[in-house]
Amino acid sequence: MKKISRIYAGYGVSQTATKVLKIERIEKISNILLEHLTLFFVPSVVGIMNLFDKVKDIWVYLLIILLISTIVVILVTGLTVQVLDKYLANKRRKGA
Repeated sequence: MKKISRIYAGYGVSQTATKVLKIERIEKISNILLEHLTLFFVPSVVGIMNLFDKVKDIWVYLLIILLISTIVVILVTGLTVQVLDKYLANKRRKGA
């Protein structure tokens, strides 16, 4: 499954770089998806509602896990961006 998504991601990047896929089209499609983002959460909420009897005793723990994992993702993303930014800045300085 990951291999297929990587192929599509690579395809999208290559199509954008070669100007076959216009940035405007990507922005338009992205905006449409973002406008309807809440609809993507409906199946998850319905699933939780169906399992509410099992989840009601541990919802506090689930909330804590969600908060911690969200914070970890934000931190890792931020650190990754900082490392890549420094790497690219050094690469530009050496190449210039």
